Amino acid sequence: MIDTFLEQLGAGLRISRARRERIINEARDHLEVSVEALRRNGLDDDAAVAEAVRRFGAPQELARQFNAQAGTAAMRSRPRVGALAGLLVGVSFILGARASSHARLSDHAHLLVVIGFQVGIVSAQVALVAGLRLAARVLDRHDSTLASMADRQLVTTSSRLLAGSLSLSAVGLAVALGLVELQSSSTRTSALLAMGGIALGLLVAGTGMVRSCAPDRATAGPEETTGRPMSARGVFGLAERGVELIAAFPAVFVPLAAVAGGLAAMSHAETTVLGAVPWGVGEAVATVVGFAVLGPLLGLRRTDPVS
Repeated sequence: MIDTFLEQLGAGLRISRARRERIINEARDHLEVSVEALRRNGLDDDAAVAEAVRRFGAPQELARQFNAQAGTAAMRSRPRVGALAGLLVGVSFILGARASSHARLSDHAHLLVVIGFQVGIVSAQVALVAGLRLAARVLDRHDSTLASMADRQLVTTSSRLLAGSLSLSAVGLAVALGLVELQSSSTRTSALLAMGGIALGLLVAGTGMVRSCAPDRATAGPEETTGRPMSARGVFGLAERGVELIAAFPAVFVPLAAVAGGLAAMSHAETTVLGAVPWGVGEAVATVVGFAVLGPLLGLRRTDPVS
């Protein structure tokens, strides 16, 4: 009966093999000690085993709790991985921009380099939003013993979007730098450092993507299906309060973000004011489209009517 219980417990665990084995061994030891104590109290072997298993709890519920603990621990570690990958890609952007600014390029190559950088910049902006979103939720729930299923799913979605966007950003930058180097007569140190940063950023982002794609299959318990999880107060909850304001008043914040992004894109365009307008418009449109598409995934836009 103990073996059957442990098999059911192990089948419900969605955690690493090492941790699963440790939990199973600890559960077996606990059950054996409990059975021995019950035997000394006068129960026969079968009754002692049955009572020990009953006291230990249902295997499905125990597995759910262990999965939730593992999911909570993983949720809290993801902002660090995203920050490291973002830092590497961000430094690579600075070095890449420095390398490309002194390169003599043909008109065709210059256009491709600009497109590569734009893809990288837009993707980096998506990664930044996703990273800030998951950091806001993690900080808001920093003192919770177990994160709810909704919290873990939101952080997992944000982590996947962060890792994928950073990877696309690094690829766009790599293409732009590759074109710069093909047009250059000598290889610059800044370009080599940027390439190294891109490689490390892709490695970290890829690792984060693989880890975030591991499904959190812990079924929601009663405490997760009723009410809203307790939010942090003070500094730790400020970011989440900001998210709630954006979700409540998107007609105010989205146009502001679109205008700010468009003006920033125009100010960095190496052309005339009139020639910079398409870049500004493109950035503004990308902001609005990004909010419409990604807002519901990140909890930035409500999809159901507010009653």
